[in-house]
This record gives sequence, C-alpha cells and structure tokens, in this order.
Amino acid sequence: MEGETEVWLLSELARQCGYHFEAEGVRVIEFAQCGLKPLLRFARRMGIEWHALVDGDEAGKKYANTVRSLLDNHGDSERDRLTALPAPDMEHFMFREGFSPVYHRVASVPKNAQMPIRKVILKAVHHSSKPDLAIEVAMQAGEWGTDSVPPLLKKMFSRVIWLARAGRIRRPAVLSGTEMFSHSLFQFIQQLITTAVFCPFLADHLIDRFTRDALRQQEVAAVEHLAAH
Repeated sequence: MEGETEVWLLSELARQCGYHFEAEGVRVIEFAQCGLKPLLRFARRMGIEWHALVDGDEAGKKYANTVRSLLDNHGDSERDRLTALPAPDMEHFMFREGFSPVYHRVASVPKNAQMPIRKVILKAVHHSSKPDLAIEVAMQAGEWGTDSVPPLLKKMFSRVIWLARAGRIRRPAVLSGTEMFSHSLFQFIQQLITTAVFCPFLADHLIDRFTRDALRQQEVAAVEHLAAH
C-alpha cells in the first residue's frame, strides 16, 4: 500500500469483513517512502506471497507498471498481485464509493455545496488529519455494515487471504537443517515487517548477512560430520 494512513484503514475494513490479517499472517506495508521494486524482489527471494495496492495517479501507475514488469518475468496473474484504485488516492476512492457524507461532515461543507471533490477532501484533512479521517471512514463503515465496504477492496481482501493460505500449504511440513534456517529467517522477516518500513538497502544487507551465517553453519556441520566418522 502506498500511504501510511491506509495501512490501518485497510486492516480495519478487512476485519469488519471477517478477514483477520494478524491471524492469517498478513502484514500491510506502506512502501511510498522506500520504493516498491526492492520490497517485491525481497519478498520473492524470501518466498513471501505479496499483493500490491496502488493509487490511480501518475505515481500509482508507475508502481503498477513495476508490478506488471515482475509478472512478465515470473508468469504470475495480475489479479493475484495487483489492485489499482480507479481514483487518484484512497480518499477520492472512498468518497466516490459512498463515503462522501463523512468527508462533507468533517469538512463542515453542506452535501449540496457546489465544490470539487478534491477541495472537500482537502478541507476535511485540514479540519482533522489523514489518520483521523481514516478513523471516521472506518467507524462509518462499521455503522453501515459490510455492504458499505467497496467491492474492489472486498475482492482484494479475499485474494490476499487466499494467497496467505496457499503460501502456508506450500511450505514443507518437515524441514531439513538448511530449510529450518530459511524458515527461521522467514519468521524473522515477518516480525520485522510488522514494525518497520523497508528501505532499499535493507534486503540485500539482510540477505548477505544471513547467507554468510548459513554458510558458516554448513561448514561447522561438515567438520562435525567428518570428525564423527
């Protein structure tokens, strides 16, 4: 997800729809500050399933093209890996998907006022903040029920959960020594992305570090094996 505020909003809307990301091992990550390509490459190298949600503005279109370029190289389906908002950003999207009363109320602008959507949203953000506005939208969705959650987001939630469960099925039930190390690294990365925002240099740095450690472990195991025989 591009924006930091949307991380909480998406998790909350998913919960209202019956999808509990934490329990399913799903993490929503904001990538606008670090770039998408390094993060996706890292996920692929670690065997982590992923799905990208991008805005409909120019920056979002570039992110979408980044995802598509990776799909061309790996044969993935676009519906499994990419959701593009048909709006410049999440605020415009939710406004058009039935939540305009929330934005008008927070902005103190009458519903029948002849004012562009962008100005209404800017006024709403100015009167509160993006995080507070996201909370207002989520609370309103909670009052209106799951039918108010945009179908596009519901479809994405379902796809993400499917990917998470499919990824668990593909993992080996019995792990060898090397696989156990990889599994431990995978768990470490899951914990890391819960609290940290990825930076471009982080993936290669961590991979190089843990690869060296793995090689050392293999060397020690080989020496011990020779000594035992």
